[in-house]
Amino acid sequence: MNKANACVVVTAVGLVLILASQFWPKMAAARGDWGEEQAAEYTTAAHDVHRLSYGPDHDDSKPHNPATAEQPDAAKLAAARERLDAAKATLNHARSWRSGPQMWFKWTGIAATLCGAIGYMALRGQAAGE
Repeated sequence: MNKANACVVVTAVGLVLILASQFWPKMAAARGDWGEEQAAEYTTAAHDVHRLSYGPDHDDSKPHNPATAEQPDAAKLAAARERLDAAKATLNHARSWRSGPQMWFKWTGIAATLCGAIGYMALRGQAAGE
């Protein structure tokens, strides 16, 4: 394989990687790291943290007065915050799992396409100059 053909192949591989980066979120969505069960746990934990932060007698329809409110149970609040933090970590992992490879495909494809195209043009320039 001559150098010009190698540059064309590298350019084609780069274009395929760029195309794959566009379809990766749809392909990765089937993995199921984040579903209805995880969303329900996240929602429950967030509601528990909210409810426990304001005390057991808190009513969302009335203004909150910290001076007269009963103090929240620190142990229950800490447990609810831990559950919420774990749910947030799961959500962040699901988000990054989809975007990490997508960015790798995209930037590797761009680099390969540019290297192949520049190499091909340089070889054509050398051939024209001879």
